[in-house]
Amino acid sequence: MNNDRLLAEKVLRGETQAFGELITSYYPGLYGFLIKMGVPDSRAGDLAQSIFVDIFRNLYRYNDRWAFSTWFYRMAYDRFRKDKQKQPRMRHPRIPEYLIRHDDESEEEKSLGVLLDPLHDEDRAMLILHYDHGLTLREIGRVFGLSGSSARMRMDRALGFLAGNVQTSEDRFSEAVERLIGRISRKVPCETVPEEAIMDMAEKEAGRKPGFIAYVTSPVMLRKIWPIAVPAFLGVLLLALLVVQDVSKPFWGSVMTIFDKDNRPALADTPFENTGTPISFTSVTGLLSGDELVARLNETGMDATSWEVLHANQEQFIIRIGHIIVSCRNDEFRQLIDLESIGLSVGQGEPEFSVAPTGAFMVVGIPGTEAGAGTYLFNLSDGSYYRLSEMGPDQVVYAWSPLGNYLAYAGSTGAGPVFLLDMQALQLMKIESAVAAAKLFVTNNGGIGVFSGDQAMFASADDAAWKTQLVQHEPFYINPDSGTIWYVLNGVIMKHVTANDQDTAIVPDSGAGNGGSQDAYITDYRLSGNYLVFKMRNGNSGTLNLRTGKISVFNTSRELRQELLPWCRTTASGARVMFDNEGSFLIVSESSVTAPRIPGYSELKPYQTNWVDEENIAYVRMIDETDPKAGEFSIYTINVLTGAVTEVFRSVDREPVLNNDDPAAPNNASPAPGTQDTTVKIYETEKATGSRVESFVIKTCKVKNGPGDNYTDIGEIRQNEIIIYNSRVVNGWCLAQKVSGMINYYDTRNAFWIKAENIYSYNRSNLPVGVITADKVKLSRITLSKGNLIRIIVRGDQKSYVIPDTIDTNFGITGWISNDSFTQDLGSAYYNQAYLRKGSTAYSMPDFGSEPATDFNNFMSSIGTDVFVTLTGKAENGFLHVRLPSGTAGWVREQDIYLPGGSGGGSGGGYGESPGGNADTSEPAGLYLDLNGDGNEDRIRFTTDGRRYTLTVNQSKAEGQGSGIQSEFRLVDINPSDAFYEIVIEEHGSGSDYSSTFFYYDGQRLVNMGKVPGLCGNTDAVKGDGIVRARARSSILETWYYTREYRLNTQHKLVESPSAFYEKIGYRNASPLRLKIESLPFLLSPGSNEVSFVLNRNETVRFVGSDNQRWCLFQTNDGRFGWLEVYDSRYIGGTGLHASDVFDGLSD
Repeated sequence: MNNDRLLAEKVLRGETQAFGELITSYYPGLYGFLIKMGVPDSRAGDLAQSIFVDIFRNLYRYNDRWAFSTWFYRMAYDRFRKDKQKQPRMRHPRIPEYLIRHDDESEEEKSLGVLLDPLHDEDRAMLILHYDHGLTLREIGRVFGLSGSSARMRMDRALGFLAGNVQTSEDRFSEAVERLIGRISRKVPCETVPEEAIMDMAEKEAGRKPGFIAYVTSPVMLRKIWPIAVPAFLGVLLLALLVVQDVSKPFWGSVMTIFDKDNRPALADTPFENTGTPISFTSVTGLLSGDELVARLNETGMDATSWEVLHANQEQFIIRIGHIIVSCRNDEFRQLIDLESIGLSVGQGEPEFSVAPTGAFMVVGIPGTEAGAGTYLFNLSDGSYYRLSEMGPDQVVYAWSPLGNYLAYAGSTGAGPVFLLDMQALQLMKIESAVAAAKLFVTNNGGIGVFSGDQAMFASADDAAWKTQLVQHEPFYINPDSGTIWYVLNGVIMKHVTANDQDTAIVPDSGAGNGGSQDAYITDYRLSGNYLVFKMRNGNSGTLNLRTGKISVFNTSRELRQELLPWCRTTASGARVMFDNEGSFLIVSESSVTAPRIPGYSELKPYQTNWVDEENIAYVRMIDETDPKAGEFSIYTINVLTGAVTEVFRSVDREPVLNNDDPAAPNNASPAPGTQDTTVKIYETEKATGSRVESFVIKTCKVKNGPGDNYTDIGEIRQNEIIIYNSRVVNGWCLAQKVSGMINYYDTRNAFWIKAENIYSYNRSNLPVGVITADKVKLSRITLSKGNLIRIIVRGDQKSYVIPDTIDTNFGITGWISNDSFTQDLGSAYYNQAYLRKGSTAYSMPDFGSEPATDFNNFMSSIGTDVFVTLTGKAENGFLHVRLPSGTAGWVREQDIYLPGGSGGGSGGGYGESPGGNADTSEPAGLYLDLNGDGNEDRIRFTTDGRRYTLTVNQSKAEGQGSGIQSEFRLVDINPSDAFYEIVIEEHGSGSDYSSTFFYYDGQRLVNMGKVPGLCGNTDAVKGDGIVRARARSSILETWYYTREYRLNTQHKLVESPSAFYEKIGYRNASPLRLKIESLPFLLSPGSNEVSFVLNRNETVRFVGSDNQRWCLFQTNDGRFGWLEVYDSRYIGGTGLHASDVFDGLSD
């Protein structure tokens, strides 16, 4: 601003008080700038004061042709960098709370500091100065010594990187950028401006004068002496060039050599062709097309089954056989490349191909060929080529940018330049390098990342100066735009941010379908496009999006049988991966794992095919499969979701003569009709990836063993029969099974495919409400009582199809009931179930002054929605007594209770009455459930004070005592094939001594089934297979946990099922044990004299598990196993030493 310039001039003239106005104007902005740059709040104030003193001391250097703010923030940034260098271990701290989020932003929003930390300090400062302080691109360029366009490019690149981190699946990229800019521009409150303190320091500096040289070279003095000094200097120089021979002769001689072509210096000899800035492609003649190409291919006698699809999209297919590469586009069939014509003989080795993501160019070479054969870049539109190097691809590293707009390449056998080729302008840039490139990476912005063996280097098309960082681990990816280095360490993906020297672990989570992340150790990996594909020790595989850092996990533990990651190829989005599963196709995604059979080729290998788009694969099939000829073929695509096969190109106008394998067949052949096999195989079940819903069949229909009319009929299902179906529709079909044939909710036997149009679909949340008026109403597998709420799915003339108004994951919860057994008149009906509004408070007594019901209120807070409750029949002082499904009870206000679609509390009829008309004021209503399969509901009640409990079923009572008894009992079904549900009482005990006591009800009395360790009232412990899996603690060698199994005996009691070996839970992720003594032998098996391996001092092993008696199993980092004998729980056999004296890292 002009006012700032005037104030600066006043200060320079000696009017020191004018500096106070600059302090008042700039201090709040400077303080906010430092905070957002990551300076701790406790340090920002002192640093800001020091910067103002520097400004005052160096004000004579200010060039008033610049905006004062530009010069001010250049000085501020330089001082910030110097201050940071004095504290090299400084990390960006957490940004203050007022910069983290607004009230309308979710709690999961990252803080501004976390978002900006990955950026280089300059990029971070540019964004803050532009969006928060309003500096123009030109002014920002002056601050950092860049042009305005370069500043824009760097800011766009930084914004793009950051927006990719905050973008969600619900918003667009532009919305993510806009939200990010809003957070950067948020103002930092500055309570006080220490003007007096800064002025005191400034006045102490007022007496100091700059040195003579510094003052003479200041902008103010230069402008004064410039009109005189420059003409004088030029005059003296011209006189010297004309008069002084020792100066004039060499000068004019060197000028003349510019026009002498014969005297130009020779270029340095490098293994790469240096064609200057622009490159030109060599055109090719004599390429065949159409019938001539067909005839040529037929005459060569090449292997007719070796066609390989190098690239495919909706417009063009690039395929290869031997040394011939052809293009198929619409009806055009022409030769693109003859490798032998440029000296690349297939007999020398298998060619290496790398097609640009755009499909416009391709790198080709043959590894191991003699010098001079070279590596070539081909233009796939006309077959012209440019030789990148005289060396083969085994001596050259190269990389495409994700969008294919850049190609980077360099020699890998010795130090030499790195070349960056702009594929749009066809301009070649050469960046000198003093090291050999072991790995090479390039971004869409022209950023280059190089790994040399011990360091990572960064450069770009705009900045050819290398920035280096020493690395300890070999990276699989380097992103020069964000300054991040990615590597795998101990089976975990790590991201290193060079700007702040921080490493972050990127770990697959259980939400990605990784089976709880158990044994997620990465054993093998490779890059495929913009994704890292990896395989874990648990058999699952996955991808890492290198732009966003998102991990997708595929459940391939049963299908991928190889120990290492097999050949693979991802789609452009990375949503699907094609694996070569021992010669067979395996297509995986987060929601499905399929093994499609490519029609016509039992010997076709995955690497011979290619993705066309996200769902289709292209492959080649011969026209006459009984007498194949190389030039006569068709290109097909197969949809990996539906199995639909489409012919997209045919090289000759002949009808195919195919094998018996029909190309229109589905992915998996169905059994022939009339098969005698009593076990019917159901196909393509892996495609049923939706949720399970209970409903009924609209009309009698046939069912199939696969999702399509061409599959085999396997039976008939009648109208109104109740089924559970998968909501994912596959080709118009749904996978389903009858409720009447199910053993438990997880039963997947007796499945079939039914047309989706034959299933009644509904939205449970929008169904009308009814109240049961009959004493008892039986649904499929449960019984409803008078006053229970229902949702009416379909209302018929005499019967209606209904579902209880509860959150229930069991099956058999719907059914057809008589219309006389319920009413929709909620105003006059008796009801004992309702909803409690979220945010309501429950009390221990019907009085606002009483203690809150803590457990009840904690549950309400954790849910955060309206809650389904049971009315116990007690009403007093405007309060109702209600009970949660878990049994926890409390008093709530009448107005907080309501019926969905009906009236609120207080206006409904009979909520204070029991079905018989008498209020129950002595004991809780309890939970009703048929516990023993006799068709009658049993009333379950439970009370505890944490030390003692009373469990009552009907008139039978069981009492017990313990420590930390939980306020809610659990219901499980250990063996769904018997008649009983089991009741679990859980105890937290003292410390971590969790335990669970099991009961069952035999119709007359409660029977104690036994007490087991761990908390077992959950589906992890009780999976419905007759086994209880308890988490037990062991103290042999160290304190660790393992799974102990219990089974039901003939008296329905729990008895332990001993095991010869117990694996330590989570041992693969536990810290290894380091050997403290000189050496220790580990045995091949318990009691054996044969040594498996010997561990030396400071080497590590992992404790795997034990027989829980005296033998412990260990594993080395390279996978070897060995046993040690341990006696008296903690003493290592053969040493006489306590385990803590032998190993570091043991748990107490």
